[in-house]
Amino acid sequence: MNKPSGLVVHPSAGHEQNTLVNGLLFHVKNLSMKNEERPGIVHRIDKETSGLLVVAKNDRAHEKLSQQFKDKTTHRVYYAVVMGMLKKEKGTIQSYLIRNPTDRKKYCSLRENGRVVTEFTEVLDHAKWAVTHYEIVKRLPHLTLVKLQLETGRTHQIRIHMSEAGHPIVGDVTYGYPAQLLKNKGLTRFYLHAAELGFTHPRTNEEMKFTSPWPPEDEKMLKSWGF
Repeated sequence: MNKPSGLVVHPSAGHEQNTLVNGLLFHVKNLSMKNEERPGIVHRIDKETSGLLVVAKNDRAHEKLSQQFKDKTTHRVYYAVVMGMLKKEKGTIQSYLIRNPTDRKKYCSLRENGRVVTEFTEVLDHAKWAVTHYEIVKRLPHLTLVKLQLETGRTHQIRIHMSEAGHPIVGDVTYGYPAQLLKNKGLTRFYLHAAELGFTHPRTNEEMKFTSPWPPEDEKMLKSWGF
């Protein structure tokens, strides 16, 4: 599936209707029921993130695809526009992620004494290790287009890692983009796109790879910025 920005993947509190799952149930006769609350859904991307998802039509496919995500054998590449200019051409950001103790709708890196924790301690029971690889595509005076490859797929992972590196994703007010800028520039989403998805076909074992360009309206916006 090539999900548009603004579409929630599955029903949840406050989003019971008009989700990707609602559309799937209307158009597709068979979907995996491994999770009856989220039929067919193997993995998720955020509401405002656009791009590629794989959906399972039966339980066997769901099990095999889920195992690939768990084993980190899938190929996932995102593109994002972030604030500022990253200094290094490429690098890796890694940390333990936990739910933000002061805002339950957000996540953050687990820290002790002001630093990101990188070794196991008793406080890591509910934390999950997250690894994001990045590479600069193009720099502008105040913006950078970044290619990001996920080694893990944690909730809000890219958004947190870029924000905590001092370069929040353009439009992402939840993780540091100034709300006033969002209003002044007339932005309606944050600029994160799931551009590449690869996995092994659960039945034929064929290596599958899919690509998706930025949505046309976002492509137009990026060009207006100089990308």
